[in-house]
Amino acid sequence: MALEMMEQNCLICNHPHTVGINVLEKRICLKCEQEIVETDWNDPKYDEYVASLKKLWLGSQISYDK
Repeated sequence: MALEMMEQNCLICNHPHTVGINVLEKRICLKCEQEIVETDWNDPKYDEYVASLKKLWLGSQISYDK
């Protein structure tokens, strides 16, 4: 029996998706996940991915401290 996931916007590309990985209750679509994995550290996109994930992490820390 397959679970149907609710549509949620991707943390990186902001497009709606029903599949992907969920990190701290946010979704990263499969395309963005693959791009993150394949991006070299010296690619300008790498810094954007790090900034998005850092924002996610810091936001979760604030909500858990309340």
